[in-house]
Amino acid sequence: MKTADNSARAGNGGGSGGVAVPTPVRTAVATAPAWPVRAAPHRKGWRFLVLCGCLALLLPRSAAAAPLSISCPEMTPLTLVSVLVMKEAYDAIGQPFVLVRYTVPSSLSAASRGAVDGALHRIAGIERLAPDLRRVLVPINMTEVMAMTARPEIQIGDWYSLTAFRIGVQRGFVLYERQTAGMDVIRLDRLDQLIAMLDRGRLDVVVADRLDLMAALRAPAYRDLPASLTQLDTAPLYHYLHKRHEALVPQLRVALEKMQRSGRIRAIRMDVAARLERGDPLPALPVPLQPAPAS
Repeated sequence: MKTADNSARAGNGGGSGGVAVPTPVRTAVATAPAWPVRAAPHRKGWRFLVLCGCLALLLPRSAAAAPLSISCPEMTPLTLVSVLVMKEAYDAIGQPFVLVRYTVPSSLSAASRGAVDGALHRIAGIERLAPDLRRVLVPINMTEVMAMTARPEIQIGDWYSLTAFRIGVQRGFVLYERQTAGMDVIRLDRLDQLIAMLDRGRLDVVVADRLDLMAALRAPAYRDLPASLTQLDTAPLYHYLHKRHEALVPQLRVALEKMQRSGRIRAIRMDVAARLERGDPLPALPVPLQPAPAS
């Protein structure tokens, strides 16, 4: 026991003859970070990501929406007002469109059966006759229905006062046809044809829109016609889309409501009317106009 105790004391550096035992050295171990360390991506991978980003930026500009085809009747001042309004509304939602010219009756049927994507303007309630059409519930225009006569002895007050006369209306105008049902009515496709019949005494009264009558009476042949105009009615006009484009209806409604609140729709109509009264040129058609396909 004594020998063991002495050896232990010597081993701890107690005497010059003992063997020193080295003190253990603690080695610091690096602690791994709490987050995973990812290897640097391959250079080709970076190129692929950059290319995808560039394509994403370019895609909305290069992949523009295909133009809608909208049926319209002959290009009269009333029609032009609606075109100008809808051009601004469609621009606001980034949707181009082109016009396809039909006769008035054919323009509705083409939109109803889906041969085109919509109808430029119609009165409210057309959806009951064409259930596949969807109305944008903001008026884009207004028709002021006038009765025009060249005979000063004819007194016109309202629709009923036309009963005793020979009346001319454009074919396909639902409002005119409803209000003159049962009367002596001649229906033709073009307003200038009706005015020619009035001038020759073959009609007593022509019923048409005020703006369109103003433009028609500017023709040299009718400048001396002693025309008297009486307002019979007014009716708002609405834009219609085929049901396959129903998703665009609320977008157009928002755009048109903004134009309505700002007074822009009224300003467009008043500008066209003022140009007619002054005899100035009307605004240029802002969208392409295509003929209807041959049936």
